[in-house]
Amino acid sequence: MEKKSFDFLMTCLGIFWLGMGFGGLILAFLGLFYWQFLSFYFIFWGIAFGYFLKKKSFRLFWNKEFSFILALSFVVVLIFSFFSTPSIFTGRDQGSFSNAAIALSQNHSVKFSFPVQKEFFQIYGPGKALNFPGFDYTKNGELVSHFLFGYIVWLAIFYSFLGLGGLIFANALAFFLFLLSFYAIARNYLSFSSALTAFFLIISSFVFSWFFRYTLSENLALFLVWFGIFQFLLLRKKNLPSTLAKWGVFLSFGFLFFTRIESIAFIFVLAVIFYVQRKKDNFKNIFILKSILPPLLLLGGIFWLSFPVHLHFYASFAKGFLKSVGFLGGNLGEKILEGNSVLNVFRLAETYSFLSFLFLGFGGFFYFLKKKQLNVLIPYFILLPSFFYLINPAISSDHPWMLRRFVFSIIPVSILLSVIFLDVFFQKKKWIFFVLSGALLVSNLTVTWPSFRFQENKNLMFQIEKISQNFSSQDLILVDRLATGNGWSMMAGPLNTYFGKQAVYFFNPDDLEKIDQKKFSRIFLIIPDENLKNYQEKNWAKKMIPVENYALENNHLTSKSKNNFEFPVWQTKNVHGKIYLLNEK
Repeated sequence: MEKKSFDFLMTCLGIFWLGMGFGGLILAFLGLFYWQFLSFYFIFWGIAFGYFLKKKSFRLFWNKEFSFILALSFVVVLIFSFFSTPSIFTGRDQGSFSNAAIALSQNHSVKFSFPVQKEFFQIYGPGKALNFPGFDYTKNGELVSHFLFGYIVWLAIFYSFLGLGGLIFANALAFFLFLLSFYAIARNYLSFSSALTAFFLIISSFVFSWFFRYTLSENLALFLVWFGIFQFLLLRKKNLPSTLAKWGVFLSFGFLFFTRIESIAFIFVLAVIFYVQRKKDNFKNIFILKSILPPLLLLGGIFWLSFPVHLHFYASFAKGFLKSVGFLGGNLGEKILEGNSVLNVFRLAETYSFLSFLFLGFGGFFYFLKKKQLNVLIPYFILLPSFFYLINPAISSDHPWMLRRFVFSIIPVSILLSVIFLDVFFQKKKWIFFVLSGALLVSNLTVTWPSFRFQENKNLMFQIEKISQNFSSQDLILVDRLATGNGWSMMAGPLNTYFGKQAVYFFNPDDLEKIDQKKFSRIFLIIPDENLKNYQEKNWAKKMIPVENYALENNHLTSKSKNNFEFPVWQTKNVHGKIYLLNEK
């Protein structure tokens, strides 16, 4: 009874937050993304959920196992959050997601515009907005995020209430729900001690503590994928009312559809499993139209709302899909070996201490397949399409950046199946299981611990705030790519969205002659000393009047050698530059 009650409580908790996400998504596409509407959802359903817990299930909080995992997950998330810095600096995806979320909160719609953006649209026209990384220009000259809006809405909801801290809270909540879902799935197959072992292997793995710090859609995908699998297992076992579990599956993978393109492959596998097991009692109602019509109408309606906004994304996805098909065509063996892509992935897996889990996971897969214990392999089957990334990660090769491809599916499912495999294989010699698990845990910590307290771009925001005080909201601020010393952490984004300045990433000096300079009170350039010669070569020296020196201290990852498979080291870089006023003469 307690297990069923715990499953029911977890399902209600997950559906509550998914409902909030879908509500925010609808408001964003309708141009009505206001915190007042979000507050109504929190108040109404929060009170209803709280009343239900008090009346029916409050005693569950006194269940020792659930209370322990709940407290442990909370402590882990709290520690991870303490060492996180909001990643709103543009140049890479995390900055683009954050700035899109801030813009959505401020403008209440997925499309928005401002004076400097309109000027650069006149130069480049519809398509990729080169001066605003992660955004595209619409045909009407507005900016819209290049990414799917699921995660952007998730961030924007919490930013609307908590400011920059809301970006950290958004990741914290998603990871907290992931940990609970992952443990619940592990507990479905394992004893308490073995499930707890899997839990500790997850929280000690480098990739989870590292990517937790960045506003990347993989963080939300962790929750969506694993809560969805958890709901599918409940539906399959009929551990709670099928209607509730069915909604849990539809909502989690449905929201994943608006968050990650991998969702299409996962949903396809789920559909195949549903079809194969369609004659089972608890799956029969899935094939009754009236049973699935409400969630299908909800997802279809949101897709219809998103289509005009995301037409550019769907077109890009189609091109990417055709490119992947091309990759699979011809001599696949030669293409896989070209550049040693598979070998590189496995060498990086060794560097970041998850190679053992990959091999143990593969071993467990074939072991349970041979034993025809397919129930154990359900999470692996659902996530199997993502293992294509081991062959072709389809991402830049610098690391740990490229590990994004493995963080929400391949690594957690490999850890889960590894523990299940070891637990079954050494069921008569449990001490061997714990010795091997302890060795894996130590291996994880040797990679995770040295970097655990490091915070990339720590205090950079405060330094940029000081620089922003030199400008008014009517000034045009042209920001060099290396103004912070790191092209992946540009200050143009926060200057624009957070500090309300007309700032833009500036890479082509010739563009200045193509915009209407009279629309701005003054025009400034922020240039590091190391990059000054690029402007002097354009005969700008006489036009540039030094206004103020600036100095920044910026810390980031860097490779200490040309060996691409060594763990990066932390480097603090001191940047010196000047703010220049551009003379109109």
